Amino acid sequence: MLEKPNIITQQIVDCLAANYGIQAKDIVFLPIGNASNTWVYRVITDTDSFFLKLKKDVSEVSLSVPRYLADSGIDAVVAPVYSKSRRLSETLDTYSVILYPFLDAKTGAEVGLTLFHCKEIGQILKRIHNIVLPQEVRNTLEIESFHPFPQTTIQKMEERVTQKDFNDDFQRQFADIWKKRRLEIRRIFERANQLGQQVQEKKSPLVLCHTDFHTSNILVSQAGKIFVVDWDAPKLAPKERDLMFILGNEDAEQPFFEGYGQAPIDTETVAYYRHEWVGQEFLDYSERIYGLHEMGDAVKQDALVAFERLFAPGDVVEAAYRSDGPGGGPREVRQGQGR
Repeated sequence: MLEKPNIITQQIVDCLAANYGIQAKDIVFLPIGNASNTWVYRVITDTDSFFLKLKKDVSEVSLSVPRYLADSGIDAVVAPVYSKSRRLSETLDTYSVILYPFLDAKTGAEVGLTLFHCKEIGQILKRIHNIVLPQEVRNTLEIESFHPFPQTTIQKMEERVTQKDFNDDFQRQFADIWKKRRLEIRRIFERANQLGQQVQEKKSPLVLCHTDFHTSNILVSQAGKIFVVDWDAPKLAPKERDLMFILGNEDAEQPFFEGYGQAPIDTETVAYYRHEWVGQEFLDYSERIYGLHEMGDAVKQDALVAFERLFAPGDVVEAAYRSDGPGGGPREVRQGQGR
């Protein structure tokens, strides 16, 4: 989030002392991240640093799953630390407080990933996909439904952009872009639902998926170690849910699958997830513009720019179209073999 939440820093200091036994010497707000319900800080003590999230609408599974993976030996997964009461989050006002170790690392998007990194990422994701979850953890996970966009959701969005009165210029500008792109937007929503019905019939094996496995959620330390962060919405889904972020990347795909191993890829499932991803982006930016949580002008302006950018050449709308072209069907990606 680009702007600070409506909370006093001393409240955070007191919360950390009471619930984690941490005496914070400094707390620095970090205007980073793309989640509309999350604000992050660096917490500095005399001997250590932590990464703190203030978050609204937290699902327990987003905390328990990375904690389980890390405790199972997948040390690339960054998990929240326990509070004194052995909880993975604590409450402060209307927020959940989640504390992580602070990593001296940058995102893969910032530093670029080497061929060695891509291979290691493949190995890490394979371990995640192969994990056998205990039933009590598995029972908490969302299971892929393949029904992403109910008609009522689409109707609600149409009502927002066609209303006569807007609260501000951001809503008006967003509505103008939406109306200009209405046919494309409808096509994305409708095609996602069509593909979902078709893919559901395949009854593909379900694995634990991160669901947001792109380079902004992969960190690279100064020593070159890879970390996977932001487990906001893990679910049981076909492996293509995560693999779509790799497939089609000519530089990364071959070394990634050298690490991941041989994998049959169903391109129709990839097409479904790329359409579903774009549709969720449409809805997310709409919520930011129309007043979800504590959105200031800077956040709304950023959302407006990002929404329009989705339609730019080479961005995600075009990627969804390409994935749904001729030549669909299963294909095999083997170790050491790219596209």
